[in-house]
Amino acid sequence: MKTTLPLFLTIATLLSSVGFAQDHEEKETELYASMERMDDAYKDLRRAMRGASDENKASYLELADVMLKEATDSKKLVPEKVKKLPEAEQEKMLEEYNRQMDGLISAVEAIRNALEKGDYGTANTMLRELRGIKSEGHDTFKED
Repeated sequence: MKTTLPLFLTIATLLSSVGFAQDHEEKETELYASMERMDDAYKDLRRAMRGASDENKASYLELADVMLKEATDSKKLVPEKVKKLPEAEQEKMLEEYNRQMDGLISAVEAIRNALEKGDYGTANTMLRELRGIKSEGHDTFKED
């Protein structure tokens, strides 16, 4: 009996972990995946910019290009939260989503332009400001 309880607890823990993983996979949408790729590029760029130099400019621009592509692609998608709203509210929320995505795209373009010019201080400042844009978008459109 003493060995049965730990075995049972181990199996129960593993099964609950599998259930959690399945729930997470079900929530992963095309929009979620695109946003994750953008976030990964954002984090990589922030790290790379800590010791910014012209010799790494090409890699900075590549990361900014990934961010720009994913932001542009994400704008074409509809958040799950919007899809679940009554039809009358969907249009208004979709307009707000597009407005915020346009702001994000403009911000990433400005970062890319600063990087292109070698203005790494300005690019770093704008990268920090993206956190606010991200928070606003997630507060409004990301499901809990």
